[in-house]
Amino acid sequence: MSVTNLYRNKVVVTGATGFLGTQIVDRLLTEGGTELHLVVRNQETKSAVAKIGLWRESADRTSSSITLHNLDLTQEFEIPAEARGAKHVFHCAGLYDMSAPEALLFDVNVKGTENLLNALSRADFKGVFHHVSTLAVAGDYSGKFKEAMFDEKQNFKHPYSESKYVSELRVREERNFETRIYRPAAIMGDSNTGYADRFDGLYYMLNPLKSLLATMPKLLPLPLPRGLAKMALVTVDFAANSIVDIAMSDTEENTFHITDGKNYDMADIVKAYVEEIDPRRTILRIESWMIMPMIERWIKPFAKLKTIDNLRASYERLCNIPTGAFDGFNPNLTVDASRTLAIAESKGRNVPTLKTYAKTTMAYFNSQEENVRRLTNEKYVSGRKVVVTGASSGIGESLAYQLSAMGAEIVLVSRTEKDLNRVADQIQIQGGTAHVVQADLGDRDSVANLIETIKRDHSDVTMLFNNAGVSVRKRIDERLDRPDDLYRTAEVNYLGPACLMLGLIPLFKANGQGHIINSLSTVASYPVPRFGAYSASKAALGAWSQVTAIEYMADNIYTTDVYLPLVRTRMIEGTSEYQDSDYSYMIGPEKAASDMLLNLSHKPREVNFGLKALPVVKAAAPDLNTVYLNAIYRMFPDDDKDGVGEYAGEREILGAYGIKKMPF
Repeated sequence: MSVTNLYRNKVVVTGATGFLGTQIVDRLLTEGGTELHLVVRNQETKSAVAKIGLWRESADRTSSSITLHNLDLTQEFEIPAEARGAKHVFHCAGLYDMSAPEALLFDVNVKGTENLLNALSRADFKGVFHHVSTLAVAGDYSGKFKEAMFDEKQNFKHPYSESKYVSELRVREERNFETRIYRPAAIMGDSNTGYADRFDGLYYMLNPLKSLLATMPKLLPLPLPRGLAKMALVTVDFAANSIVDIAMSDTEENTFHITDGKNYDMADIVKAYVEEIDPRRTILRIESWMIMPMIERWIKPFAKLKTIDNLRASYERLCNIPTGAFDGFNPNLTVDASRTLAIAESKGRNVPTLKTYAKTTMAYFNSQEENVRRLTNEKYVSGRKVVVTGASSGIGESLAYQLSAMGAEIVLVSRTEKDLNRVADQIQIQGGTAHVVQADLGDRDSVANLIETIKRDHSDVTMLFNNAGVSVRKRIDERLDRPDDLYRTAEVNYLGPACLMLGLIPLFKANGQGHIINSLSTVASYPVPRFGAYSASKAALGAWSQVTAIEYMADNIYTTDVYLPLVRTRMIEGTSEYQDSDYSYMIGPEKAASDMLLNLSHKPREVNFGLKALPVVKAAAPDLNTVYLNAIYRMFPDDDKDGVGEYAGEREILGAYGIKKMPF
C-alpha cells in the first residue's frame, strides 16, 4: 500500500481537541506546508480555545494552515468544499465515556463513523482513511489477540466495546478508498510530562490505592497476587507517534495494535505505582498457584451471585467509577503488537517503559489532584437540591455558601427564621437559589413538619447535611438534678437528625440516590470530661449513621460522618478559656465547611480532621487513658469557678514550660 507523505498535503482530523487527537495534530504541525482541516464541535470551550491558539502559532512558524469545521458527525453532512481533495483523514472522534447511555454510544461511535464514510464517498475521497478504534473490540476473547484478527465470535459486556466493534466493522466494509485501523490499548499520560486531559481507565485505581496505602500500617507488606489478570498499556505520546509513523509507512497491512508491546501482569502495574506512592512499602509477591485453589473453591462460586454484582456496583459508585466500567476490562486478553513495534523500531522510536511513565503520570496526577477534586466535587454537587440544617450561622452558614457556589440549590433549615432569610438573601445576591424552612430539630412535631414540607415542596432533594447541634459544657454532678440539658442535647444532636434521615430516605430511594453528611466531633470517638451529653449524642448519631450506610448502600444511599476538631462557633462562646487561648487545633467555620466538602464526591464513610491518635490510645490502653484524662480534668477549672483545680501547682509547673492551654 503506497501512502502519500502527510506533510505538505491536505489532512483532515476529526476529534482534533481530544486527548489523542491533540497529540496527532501536534505532530502534523512539526513540519511545514501542511494544510490542516480540524473538525471541532465545541470550539468555544476554554480548553479548545487554548489548543487552537497554540496550533495557529505553530502553523504560522511552519508555514502550515489551520481551518476549523464545526460538524456534527451524528447528523448527515457534506464534506466542506475547502476540505475536499484531502490525502488523509484521521478519524479520532468518538465517545469514550463508559457511563454514557448505550444509545448515545452507538449514535456517536457508529452513526458518526457511518456518516463520515458516506460523506467522504460522496466527495469522491481518494486518500487514506485512518480510523482510531480500540483494543476493546476484542470483547471477552481469551488468549492472544493478533493484529490480523477481528471477528472471533467474541461477546461484549459493555456497550462501549460493542459500539467500537461495529464502528470498526463499518470501516472494514468500506470499498471506495483505502483504510488503516489503529487499536490503542489503555492510554496513559505523556511519558515525558505525565500530562493527561482526563483520569479514567487505569487512573480509576490510583485514588483507592493511595487511600489503602495511607490507612495501612507502614510496616505491613502489601500482598499482590500475580497471574490473575493481564493488561496492555500505551502512553499518549507513543500512541500518537506510532499512528503518524504508520500513516506514512509503505505497508500492505491495515490493522495495528497501538501498545508498548508488553502484556503487563496487573500486579506489576500496581507495584510500579505503589513504588511512586509509598516507596518504602514492602511488596509481598503471591504466585497464582498459591491462591488458585482458594479462588476456585470460594471466589468463583460467589462471583455468580447477584450480591457480588451489587457490591461491585456500590464500590464503583463509591470510587466515582462509571457503572459497568469494569465490564470493559478483559483479564484474560493478551495482545500482539509486532507490526506497530517493527515500524517504531524502523523509525528509531524508543518505547517508554512502565517504570518511567508510572513516575511521570503519578507525579502529574498528584499535581492535578486538588483541581480534579474541585471539579469532581462541583460536578457531583451541581444541580442537586441540598438540605442544610443549622444553616443560620457557623458551619451550616458556611456550608450553604460553599455548596451554592458549587451549583447546588439549598434548603436552609434552622430555628431562627430571621437569620435564615439573611443567609438566603446573601446566596441569591451571589446568583444562587435558596429556600428557607424554619424548624427546631429538638422538637419532634417541628421535625415532622419539616419532613412534610420537604416532601411537598422539595421532593427532588438528594443530599442532607445534618449540622444543627447544641453543646453544654458541664460536669456530670451538675446534671444530677437537672436532666433537661441531657434530654435537649440528645434531641437536637441525635434524635432530631436521625428522624430527619428516616423521613428523607424514602425520597432518596425514589430519586435514585442520596448522600447524608453528619457533622460530628472528635469527642464522639474520644469522649472528654465536661462534654458527656454532647459526646454521647454525637456518638449515637455516628452509630445510627453507620447502620444506615450498611443497610442502604445497595440503594445508592451513602452516609459520611465528619469528625471535626474544636470549631470557633456560637456553641463555645460561653467557655472563657476557648476565647482567651489560641488553640492550634481550633478552626473557623469556613475551614470546617471546606474540610467537610473536601472529598465529598468520594462519599467517604468517615472523615477525621481532629485528634486522630487519641482514639487509638484509648483503644490500646483504656485504663491509662482514663487516669490521664482524670488528671487533666482536675488541673483545669470550670468556667463558672473563680478558683483553679486542686492540681493548681502542677498546672503552674506546666505553665513554666509554655503548656498553658486546656487540651479540651
